[in-house]
Amino acid sequence: MKKTLAYLFLTGIFLTACGGTTPSSPIDDRIYKDALNSNNIKLCDTIEGTTLKNECKQTIQEMAIQSDAIAKSDLNLCKTIKNKQLKDSCTIQIQAAIDKKNKFKNLIDDRQKITLEAIDKHDPKICKKINDSNFQQECILNVTADSSYTDKDKSVCDMLTNEDLKQSCLNNPKFN
Repeated sequence: MKKTLAYLFLTGIFLTACGGTTPSSPIDDRIYKDALNSNNIKLCDTIEGTTLKNECKQTIQEMAIQSDAIAKSDLNLCKTIKNKQLKDSCTIQIQAAIDKKNKFKNLIDDRQKITLEAIDKHDPKICKKINDSNFQQECILNVTADSSYTDKDKSVCDMLTNEDLKQSCLNNPKFN
């Protein structure tokens, strides 16, 4: 039995010296978690287990890459991350931000197109195509405020539901 224990002990030392893996200690595990939570790579250096120390450093470096990639909306940076969870998270977050940006851009583009059409045709009724009432009101104001809008009919101001905007429209010098 003593020979077996001595053999296991020496094997453990040999594997550690040769770069083999040994189970991490509870202290190393705690330091690892603290390092990741605080994003402090210097804490990784206090880990005794080589494998866990290297993993700690690698993960924090990749978390920095992920953060940079998200800040820059750069999917190519995500591809450089080796940790699958971080890589997937990076890709998903950036893609969600891109999708949201494109959706908003498309909404704005549609509203702008309708507003430009209404201004071009000098017809505030075209603004009714805009679903969002706030943008619809803004569109009507843009049409009536446009210098090429020559209709002297104040009834166009009745299309505005906001009383302040309606008053602004009625006070427009072109209606006086």
